Amino acid sequence: MDALKVAGVLIEHGEGYRDKVYLDTLGIPTWGIGRNLRDNPPRSADLAWLATQAPGAHFAKRDFDRNPANAHDLADILDPKVLGVALCRDFAVKLMLEQVQAIEADYKVNFPTWASIDIPRQAAFLDMGFNMGAAWWRGWPHTMACVATKAWGAASEAMLKSTWANQVHANEPTPGNPRGGRAWYLAQIVRTGELPNWVLGELV
Repeated sequence: MDALKVAGVLIEHGEGYRDKVYLDTLGIPTWGIGRNLRDNPPRSADLAWLATQAPGAHFAKRDFDRNPANAHDLADILDPKVLGVALCRDFAVKLMLEQVQAIEADYKVNFPTWASIDIPRQAAFLDMGFNMGAAWWRGWPHTMACVATKAWGAASEAMLKSTWANQVHANEPTPGNPRGGRAWYLAQIVRTGELPNWVLGELV
C-alpha cells in the first residue's frame, strides 16, 4: 500500500472533480481536483506535457506561451471541449498527485515523527496538507503533541473540534451520506489507523 495512492483517493473524494475553471467560496479560480490556479498554477513542465497530449497541440502551445499563470488564459485551455474529457481528467489527476508528492517531500523533512507514522494515517495527513497547505500542522500544537506520543484518540478528537472540521464538515455517516464528512472520516483514520472500505475498494 502506498500513502500517495491512498491520499489520492481521499483527496479526490473530498475535493471532487470539476472539468472547468470555477471560483471557489473565497473567489479563487480553481480547477480539476481542488487546484488553486491563483496560488498554485500548473508548472511550465506540466503545461508542456499537456501540449504533447492534446489533439490540438499547436493551438495549445500558443495559449501556453501567453501566460500560463493567468487563470483567464488557463480557463480557455482547461476545458473538456478543448482537451477532451479523458485528457482533462488525466491532467487533473496528474496535477493533484504532483502536489501531494511535494507535500510528502516537505513532510519527510519537517513533519515530526513522519517516518514512524503508518500509511493510513500518513494519507490522512497528506489530505489535510492538500486542503490547508503543507505547513498546516504548525498551527496545531495540541494535535501534534498527540501525534508525537501516538495518542491517536486524542489527536482525532482535536481534529474534530477544529475550525477546519467545521469548514470541511465533521458530520457522521447517514443513509444519505454513508461516508460522512471529510473531517469525520479523516479523524476516524487517524484514530484507528484503518482505512474505510470505500477507500480500500478504490485501491483494488
